[in-house]
Amino acid sequence: MSVKSKYAEAISLFEEGRYAQALAIFVKLENYRDSRQYADKCRDAAAAQPPSVPKQTVRSAEDIYTRAVGLFERGAYFTARDLFISLSGYQQSVHYAEECEKNLQSARDAHTVNVNKAKALREKRRKRAEAKARRAPARARMRIVIPALLLVAALAAAGIFLLRLEKEKKEIRALISEQRYEEAIARADTVQWKKTGAALKIEAAHAGAQAYIAEDRYEDAADLLKRYGTVEDVPRIKEYRNEAAYREAAALYEAQRYEEALAAFIALGKYKDSADQVTCCREAIHKRDYEKAKALLDKEDYEGAIALFEQLDGYEDSADQITCCREAINAREYEKAKALLDEGDYPGAAAIFNTLTGYKDVDDLIAADEKLAEAVKQDKRWSIGNYVTFGTYYSEAYNEKNRGSILWRVLDRAGTKALLISEYGLETKSYHSRKGKEATWETCDLRSWLNGTFLRIAFTEQEQKAILLTDVDNSEISGNSDGGPDSGHNTQDKVFLLSCAEVERYFTSKNARLCHPTSRALKMLSKYGIQSTSSPFARYTCNWWLRSPDTKSHEYARCVYADGGYISCMVSMRDVAAVRPAIWVDIPLVPPR
Repeated sequence: MSVKSKYAEAISLFEEGRYAQALAIFVKLENYRDSRQYADKCRDAAAAQPPSVPKQTVRSAEDIYTRAVGLFERGAYFTARDLFISLSGYQQSVHYAEECEKNLQSARDAHTVNVNKAKALREKRRKRAEAKARRAPARARMRIVIPALLLVAALAAAGIFLLRLEKEKKEIRALISEQRYEEAIARADTVQWKKTGAALKIEAAHAGAQAYIAEDRYEDAADLLKRYGTVEDVPRIKEYRNEAAYREAAALYEAQRYEEALAAFIALGKYKDSADQVTCCREAIHKRDYEKAKALLDKEDYEGAIALFEQLDGYEDSADQITCCREAINAREYEKAKALLDEGDYPGAAAIFNTLTGYKDVDDLIAADEKLAEAVKQDKRWSIGNYVTFGTYYSEAYNEKNRGSILWRVLDRAGTKALLISEYGLETKSYHSRKGKEATWETCDLRSWLNGTFLRIAFTEQEQKAILLTDVDNSEISGNSDGGPDSGHNTQDKVFLLSCAEVERYFTSKNARLCHPTSRALKMLSKYGIQSTSSPFARYTCNWWLRSPDTKSHEYARCVYADGGYISCMVSMRDVAAVRPAIWVDIPLVPPR
């Protein structure tokens, strides 16, 4: 229903005297035409009207009043006011009606305030929209102008950058043309446009490589390309390196450094004619060594000549030359032995004749001379690898009454002299008695003990005369094959320990280096210095001292381990190992047994 229809209906109800119903409609219409005035008239008319109860209503005035009060308390002022008006002065109905009207008027005033605020907000928004509409053309213009200005600035910056880049390129290429390649490469690293800088660096590297090649500096060219070139330059680098190595090898060949040239050509593999050059180097080496060997032969240095001829692998008549040298050696030794025999030096003659068995009339000479035959027999006992007994030492731990003969292995011969090493570990000792101190063979306590106490206990005065004073080499060469410090200054000793180099010379395998301790040494060894063995002759093998120091420090000395390998032990009294003395003896002076 429209507002106009509701207004007409309310007028009709007012005229019919139905003030309460008309009042309800006029209150809702409120601001429409004169609805507020008619509402006041309805109230006045209802107040003047005597109370009556509609026919259809069966409620008493008390019920209506109670209901109206409840509605008032709940805030339903429109309905409560109408009920109070209908009661026409019942109890406090007029007062309540007025209160309802006041509350309704407050609500209408608040509504009016809210409506005014809404109108003001709408007006403000309208004005803001109008202002925005007025500013829109200016903003549209700015959206065009600012990007244009930015574009102009960007183009200007790009132009400046390109000019600077072009200047840098010219400067770098000027350095390249001046053959200042490293400077050009360093300058290319500072170029802001990295792609251009990388290209310029490669350009400089290639130009430098070509210049180095023109100067036969292939290695420099390869190095330059390796540092600054690309993946595509890898084959070129290899080619330059091979060429540099080839030229270096050729230079070594021209300088007659054939062994170095041979190694260089072998490393080149199939590059150019490297294989043919290898053959040429070997031919040159053989020719040179052949000439050296012939020169030694002319000087009657037959042993040196044989050593060189044997390295020639059948080159020319080297095999025949070896035979000639050996024949010459036999003839020389034969004459030497004959001279010794004429002088009555049977041991000296026997030592030589033992090496000439079957040569000329050597066998007849030995058979014809009883003294010579006895000397030969005695000398054979001292052949390398044989065992001899010489001297005595304690055989049991903590018992110095029981002594047994010392069994020695013959390691080397030099005429009537023999190098011996004890077959068993005779004693258990530390290398040096002062804890935490470094020691070399020159300064260690074990050397003092061997050349003092041991020498005095193990040998009689007559036996000591047969033991030679030996010049012991303690240099680095005599030490570890993999390098390391020396063993101090060279010394002169009657009794000494073998070095690593001597062990490698005389004991060619781990099994050959195994050592069994005597019962005395076994009881004194720590459990770390012995190892079980399956040998039926001895139950244990043991560590045994060498005179060589450790590869890094004099705080340790080398030992042959119980399995035949090598180990480093502390020189202080903390570590112990078996002792295998070594001596050089003059065989004719050794007392017979």
